[in-house]
Amino acid sequence: MQAIGSAMQGINQATQMLNSSARQIAQNGPEVEPIVQSKIAEAGFEANIASAKSIFETEEAALDILA
Repeated sequence: MQAIGSAMQGINQATQMLNSSARQIAQNGPEVEPIVQSKIAEAGFEANIASAKSIFETEEAALDILA
């Protein structure tokens, strides 16, 4: 369960980064740095979702083996 906690923490961090970037874009217009940060946040979010999915699939396979 520690692995899923790490994935969730990464998702939360990516969400915070994306919210911060969106706020900067809304306040200052489309500047390069917040746009780049939003793309980094998107990649982090996708990677952590993929990690969580893999963890769930692995746990499900382990349960199938034990059943």
